[in-house]
Formats: sequence, structure tokens, C-alpha cells
Amino acid sequence: DGERALNKGCTLFIFPEGTRSRTGSIGNFKEGAFKLAQLSKRSIIPVVIEGTKPNLLNKYGLFLGSHQITLSVLDEISFDFFQQMETSQLANHVKSLMENELIQIRKQVEQNNR
Repeated sequence: DGERALNKGCTLFIFPEGTRSRTGSIGNFKEGAFKLAQLSKRSIIPVVIEGTKPNLLNKYGLFLGSHQITLSVLDEISFDFFQQMETSQLANHVKSLMENELIQIRKQVEQNNR
């Protein structure tokens, strides 16, 4: 009931893959989050998180050890930008933005570790 939460003024943080990646690559996006943004006419703010691999959380949701994590907040994508897009097109667009940002984060981390 994300639509109800949005109508109450809440902000939602949705992982469009539906699960954490075990490989470190971004998986296929499910369309539900993007359909919700379209129906509610809300903007999307993509967030890329790097460094949670391999085992940030155990199966009980407890943090394991220490980790260097990078969080990057991308530019807001306004409803005006995507209102005419098909849901799958929107999902692919956001995924592409996030994949490109992940590449940049990894390059920066690699340079910092030299």
C-alpha cells in the first residue's frame, strides 16, 4: 500500500530489484515502484549504494563487521519528465542512470585505494 503511504505524505524507499544482488551488479528492475510513481504523479530520486557486498547483513538483519559504503543520491526525476513514458521504459531509464553511477563510484573507490 505504497500509494496510501504516499497520499499521507510519506516518502518511500524502494529497491526496484526486489532483492539484494549477490554479484554486485544491478539486477532486473521490477516495474511496481515505477508504476507507483506514475500513478501517484511523484518524482523519483534514485539512490545507488555500493559496498554492501558480500555480507553486510546476516539472515536476521544484523550488521556484520565494518564496511566502507558509498551512497550516491542522483538528481531527482520529475513526474513531468516521465509522465508520457511506458513503465518499462522508465524502469530501464532509471536502471541505466544507476548503472552508470555505480561504474563511476567504483572507479573513484579504485583510485582512492591506490
